[in-house]
Amino acid sequence: MTEGSQRPIPPEGEQQSLAARIGYGRLARLVALGVLVAVFVAFAVQNTESVDMDFLWWQFEAPRILLLAIAAVLGIAVWELGGLLWRRSRKRRAGEGG
Repeated sequence: MTEGSQRPIPPEGEQQSLAARIGYGRLARLVALGVLVAVFVAFAVQNTESVDMDFLWWQFEAPRILLLAIAAVLGIAVWELGGLLWRRSRKRRAGEGG
């Protein structure tokens, strides 16, 4: 191994595998990302039909995948806002008690 490097240098003429060249952790993340993208694409293709939506006084038709994506984004936003408020109140309580 050379100083500062993390992987041994292969002998002359010896081929390295793809995993050895890019690192096993990075390869695992790339494979996981590929699987997630494939699952999302399959999910989106299966949910392209339009559905009728009634919410309060609004009535409209939209693709199911769009409605699911909007619901997911709103859910994430509410979750993050709740976490932000919880951390803020916890920090405020820690400052008062100290």
